[in-house]
Amino acid sequence: MTATIETISKKIDTQTTELPTANTTTEVGKNNGRLIKKVVEKLKRGLQFLWKDLTKKHLLWVKIIFFLQSASLVTLYPYLTIHLKSLGYTIEDASLVNSVIPVADIFGPPLAGFLADKLGNFRLFMAILTLLNGASSLLLLAIPPVFISGQFNETIGDSIVANSSVIIEHFNEDLGVGIVANNWLTEAFWSYLTVRVLLDVLRASSLMLFEGAVVSIIKQHGGDYGLQKLFGTFGAVIFGPLSGVLIDFGHDYSGVIILYFCLRAATALCILKLDLNFKPKGKKVLRNLSYVLCQVEVLAFLFAFLMAGILWGYLENFLFWHLEDLGATKFLMGISLAIGTLAGVPLTMFSTLIIKNLGHHKIVIFALVLYGIRLFGYAELSQAETFLAFEVAKPFCTTLLLISVMTFVKDNIPLTTMATVEAVFGSSYFGVGRGLGGLVGGFAIEAFGNVTSFRLFGAVSLASAGIYTLVIALQKLYKSRKYVVQDSV
Repeated sequence: MTATIETISKKIDTQTTELPTANTTTEVGKNNGRLIKKVVEKLKRGLQFLWKDLTKKHLLWVKIIFFLQSASLVTLYPYLTIHLKSLGYTIEDASLVNSVIPVADIFGPPLAGFLADKLGNFRLFMAILTLLNGASSLLLLAIPPVFISGQFNETIGDSIVANSSVIIEHFNEDLGVGIVANNWLTEAFWSYLTVRVLLDVLRASSLMLFEGAVVSIIKQHGGDYGLQKLFGTFGAVIFGPLSGVLIDFGHDYSGVIILYFCLRAATALCILKLDLNFKPKGKKVLRNLSYVLCQVEVLAFLFAFLMAGILWGYLENFLFWHLEDLGATKFLMGISLAIGTLAGVPLTMFSTLIIKNLGHHKIVIFALVLYGIRLFGYAELSQAETFLAFEVAKPFCTTLLLISVMTFVKDNIPLTTMATVEAVFGSSYFGVGRGLGGLVGGFAIEAFGNVTSFRLFGAVSLASAGIYTLVIALQKLYKSRKYVVQDSV
């Protein structure tokens, strides 16, 4: 039997060698072999590049801090608005909170960046701000809840409301309940507002100082910004679902608040391990900053980053609110954070290659267009679970855009004013942008409802992409004509 099989196989081999397409098949095989070799070589180079980055001692603590920082941000911040809602506050209350925060963030992070450039080695200053940011979150535990309705006292004929006076929009005589428009006259609300402003200013300042420190270290000693950011991904993947589980099983937000403090305290300790001795003290920081901000390309980039911050702020404040109204659990919200983060892993790993091939301008336009698609998609949701499909596109709007901005600053800004410029960009996104997104979004939801508000912000996103494209195109046209005139002269 074995001999028969061998005879048949030999005949098949001789027939296939006699076929006229044998040379073609051999050539195709060679081409496939070359392609495989090229892929293997590039894979080897990529792994060598990754290993080389992992063995750089000056970047070890940067990776650890990125991990802890991302973990802390997904632990608390996505849930702040629904935490506010759980305390009994209304959309109007949320709008006022989000209107005050951007005003404070106009001054906080840029001032911190200015002081950092003046100090030169601002490691201790950055660690203190990070620790204070974590400590300020604990103050949320001391804020008492307010009642959004009062019981009617037929004998006295007035509405009894806890925590001082509130504004009653109208009274329902059948139910005996006063409908509260806002809680602006309560002591608890102003205590909450003070804590939130402090929390956001310290967060934005500490985040931007760290980004400035990372960019300075990479510019001085070498390294890839995207690979450092990659380690933050793992923190978000792990702690995003964990925070959702803590809220669902604990039935309150004390667990995530305490976890946030612990993570920020650990981050502050790790920051003390960074080496920033090489950074010189800045001279004429304000003059250099004004020169940088007078460039059209930088201003256009800042405008686009501000608009992206507004869109991100709107989604961060009201997406989970909208999903909660659709019946989503906190665990599902946590899973969405993990999905969005995991989708960003390849973008983070190959961010340098993507930015090199596409350029900063195309990435900005792509991010704003994707924001528009996501916002229009959220407006059409009928079931909460389907929103996970749009979360896959989230890292294109956030992770890749942030990396592009940081590399843009690294390549175009001198070392002596880098922290200040990073702070200006950071405050426009994390501070002013995020705050305006919450403010305008709150009023839009109150006036038009969730669905229409998502559509309006989607339209704003597409319009911003168009404006940015037009400005960059006109700038390139101006430069080309300028060079032509100079050559002719």
